[in-house]
Amino acid sequence: MVVAQLMIVGVSALIGGLILSSARSRYGRAQTLSAIVTDQGGNSTAAGAETKPIEGAIEVDRPAEPERRPPEHYSPDQPTDAAPAVWAWRVQRERDAEQGADIWTTIDSGLAVGEFAVREDWDRVRIDAESVRPEEIDDPFTDDRLFLGDPEIDEYVEEYSGSLGDFGPLENVEVSVSVGTETTTPNKYQATVIRDGDEMLARGRVDDRGEESVLRGKEGIEMAIGDLSTRAEQMYNAARNRAILGAIVIVLGVGAAIASLV
Repeated sequence: MVVAQLMIVGVSALIGGLILSSARSRYGRAQTLSAIVTDQGGNSTAAGAETKPIEGAIEVDRPAEPERRPPEHYSPDQPTDAAPAVWAWRVQRERDAEQGADIWTTIDSGLAVGEFAVREDWDRVRIDAESVRPEEIDDPFTDDRLFLGDPEIDEYVEEYSGSLGDFGPLENVEVSVSVGTETTTPNKYQATVIRDGDEMLARGRVDDRGEESVLRGKEGIEMAIGDLSTRAEQMYNAARNRAILGAIVIVLGVGAAIASLV
């Protein structure tokens, strides 16, 4: 009897702990984004560089070339010939969570970065491509330094995470049947493309020692697009809600274990 109650407490603590960990991660990202938005000054470094935010329109010198593009059936609402400066993408697979709610996990991703600069008033600051992607990124939409919002491209692709035999693909149609922990829902291709003329806010070290100003960072630069103040507030709210949910799961688990002993 006691063993069963300990198992209940352990499972609830594990699930609640995972939720709390996710809440802590979201809160940290919200803090970083808020710091980027409110940082109006700069800090000098020993190397003579200055850490500061740069905000303005993008000017592309060499377009980004993603390893993977949207499926052929994708048709943008507003086609554009503007050159891409940054192309963030991922492919997600649906898995059955067994509690009635399916979850999507990233199985492939990439971050293509071209050569571009940000025009801030009269200054033109080149963005160091290696600093945008200093290391391998598992998912550009959840990376701690990138704040891209929700993917602007969200399309089903002609792939399946499960298999029901030799059936043809269903283009852009969701058909979900669980097969163990897998489903037959087509995988999703999601992407956000930052193009020439788009507005960007980036923060890093501004190096003025060469012929041009360059924004770079040894551990990477922070980059954001969109309505950042609103997004930061949404991220704070999401973190708070997840923290509350995690605490509720733990309390309910402990409470159920205690009640069964009474």
